[in-house]
Amino acid sequence: MTVTDSASPIEIPRPARRPPGWSAAFDAILERGGDWLNPILVKESRQALKSRQFLICFGLVLGFGWGWSLLGIAILSPGVHYIPGGAMMLSGYVTILAVPVLVIVPFTAFRSLASEVEDGTFELLSITALSARQIVTGKLGSAAIQLLIYFSALSPCVAFTYLLRGVDIVTITAVLVYGCLASLLAASIGLLCATLTRSRIWQGFLSIGLVLALFFCGLWLVGGAIFVITDEALPYQEPGFLLVNVCAGAFYLSVLVMLVLATASQITFASENRSTRIRVVMLVQQLVWTGSMVTAALMAPYQYWLMPAFIGAGVYWGVMGAFLVGEEAQLSPRARRRLPQSLLGRVVFTWFNPGSGTGYIFCIANFLALAVVMLLVDQILRFTAVLPAGSSTGSWFVLLLLAYLMFYLGVGRLLVMTLRRFVRVTQLAAVFLQLGIAFVGSLGSWVFQTWVIDISTYQVGWQLLNWGWSLTEVADHGITSEAALTLLVMGGLALVTFGVNLWLAVPEASAVRMLAPERVLEDDSRQLPQQELMTPASSPWQDMEGG
Repeated sequence: MTVTDSASPIEIPRPARRPPGWSAAFDAILERGGDWLNPILVKESRQALKSRQFLICFGLVLGFGWGWSLLGIAILSPGVHYIPGGAMMLSGYVTILAVPVLVIVPFTAFRSLASEVEDGTFELLSITALSARQIVTGKLGSAAIQLLIYFSALSPCVAFTYLLRGVDIVTITAVLVYGCLASLLAASIGLLCATLTRSRIWQGFLSIGLVLALFFCGLWLVGGAIFVITDEALPYQEPGFLLVNVCAGAFYLSVLVMLVLATASQITFASENRSTRIRVVMLVQQLVWTGSMVTAALMAPYQYWLMPAFIGAGVYWGVMGAFLVGEEAQLSPRARRRLPQSLLGRVVFTWFNPGSGTGYIFCIANFLALAVVMLLVDQILRFTAVLPAGSSTGSWFVLLLLAYLMFYLGVGRLLVMTLRRFVRVTQLAAVFLQLGIAFVGSLGSWVFQTWVIDISTYQVGWQLLNWGWSLTEVADHGITSEAALTLLVMGGLALVTFGVNLWLAVPEASAVRMLAPERVLEDDSRQLPQQELMTPASSPWQDMEGG
């Protein structure tokens, strides 16, 4: 027996394991939560925050913020303790923030989606389990994260302006919130612009136009913010201030949802039902606008509310109608299986289906419904002696506006349908064609009369198609003999145009639900028990990881 054999093993004491702290538990929660986030959001955020462009821009924002802090205090010295300088300092910080928030972040969102199309990587995204809406919301969420980082960079400086006096906390909060909302809206518009064309040449022109539009719109918003900060305080103590912001917030949210849905519809398959959800949002916006105008009429009946209600609705449905009459009635068999089947469902919901005919009827019907509601409210106010008895100018104005909408949208749709027999006309080309018809009909008549015939007064014979001059005459002078003749002739042309378009829209309105083939029903019946037996995934990548 050797010494080695008789020696007992030496036990090395292990250090006591400490329980994980709150930071480790918080990191674990964040890691598990990140697995459930949108993969596009995670990818875009990592790429954006690690890019050289973001680092340079973020460094410049910090540098300019630091420099303005020193320069502003130097300008206010030596009376900085006595002179209120918060308004001047906040104006400088708003100007510094406007460049990345209103220009760089929206343009980065535009390039993030446009580069997917140009580089051919979008096809890889389209064959994954991600929907088009998830792709768009992921890129918009990445823009929101960058936006919050830029705001957080100058948040101590903005808080410092309150200590300098001269600006209240409501104005500071309102300027920051409105700026954030404006940036999100600009980013969503940039995403939509990225899907309008896939040509590199047109993408270049679109990039230049978007940068110029963002710059000038940002300049206008910064000027308005500085005016509010320095000269005109927000009337937040007025009774209607909160109501106006609530109505504007509801309309803003609907516009944001519409832009996301429109962008997703541009990158999804052409035969999918890309129109129904967008038209539902249009109907919601119509209800918000109608409710806002009715509220304004009840709160201030003697104010000028009827004409703005009609003008706003006319501009909205004129622009939306230009997009709707350019749609193509293409539906895949899978999409046609979801069409309404009952008689009531077809009567009500057929006009939400894609197609230029259903879009034309949908546009005219919505504007007519708003006109009826507004005129009914006006007559009730006159019947209850809140307003003086008699008819208002708004009734003749809205009839003429409805006639022009029916005529121009109908003529544009007929022209698009004719051109599509010979060449391919995209929806964007149809929109430009519709806007071109409207502007030629208005400006062409005016230029011909004032410059060729040399007559500066309104003439029905020359300005019948000039919707701008005719509507202005009715709004200013009411129903005169010339305005009555214009209304009569344009009403007849509008009814004829509407009748022709209604007759041509019969095939689109006659679309019925397609029954699913028996093979599809058998596959669905086989997959249903398997889906019930499947356990819920612990992460979105479980199937790809083989888990």
